[in-house]
Amino acid sequence: MTDIYDDAQALEQAERDRLLAARVRFDDAALPPADRDCDKCELPIDTARLAALPGAVTCIDCAEAAERAARLSR
Repeated sequence: MTDIYDDAQALEQAERDRLLAARVRFDDAALPPADRDCDKCELPIDTARLAALPGAVTCIDCAEAAERAARLSR
C-alpha cells in the first residue's frame, strides 16, 4: 500500500523524466558536429573528434604534440 509521499515521489520522478527527455531532444550534443578548423595548423578537425569532444579547438595531431611538449618540459 502506498501513501501520499510515495505518490508525490512518483509524480516528481515522472516530471523529471519528462523534462530530461525533452532536453535530450534539443541538446546541442545531439546535433552533428560543426565543421571546424584547428587553431594551430588550420586543417579541419576530424568529425569523430568533434563528436567525442565538441569543444575541441585543435586536431588530434596538434593536441598530441602539445601533450608531448608539456611532458618534455617537466
